[in-house]
Amino acid sequence: MKHNKKHNSKSTIAASIFASWALLAWQPNAVAAELNTQLPQEQDSISFAPLQISLPSQQLSTSLKKLGDMAGLNIAYSNELLLGKTALAIQGKMSAKEAFQRLLSNSGLEVKVEGTTAYIKKSVEKISNTNEFKLNKIQVRAKRFHEIGPLRG
Repeated sequence: MKHNKKHNSKSTIAASIFASWALLAWQPNAVAAELNTQLPQEQDSISFAPLQISLPSQQLSTSLKKLGDMAGLNIAYSNELLLGKTALAIQGKMSAKEAFQRLLSNSGLEVKVEGTTAYIKKSVEKISNTNEFKLNKIQVRAKRFHEIGPLRG
């Protein structure tokens, strides 16, 4: 009698697995959600908080550090990018995003905020309204190693 109960419980499990599989075969969307193929939008976490800003005309690196302190952001940049650049004086109540744009205007630089860090980088020069952009010319030079032997093709 015990043998029959084990056999019945195994067949019940097998039957429920088969029924689940049959249900999935008839309704494939019941389990799978639609795939989200949208690219994530750039987060503007700093754009909404208005700040009272008063920065004199000074070295761009100094202005960026002070603005980062006001906005609660860490500023990451290469010293070579800011070398010899001076920021214009800015005053007034504005968002941190607007203040960064004013500081970096006419500098060839832009800001990208990720989390609590603002990255200062070179601006990408757009050619037109398309998704094309201009790249610098790259020269490639190579020598053939004679130890390898003749190359096919």
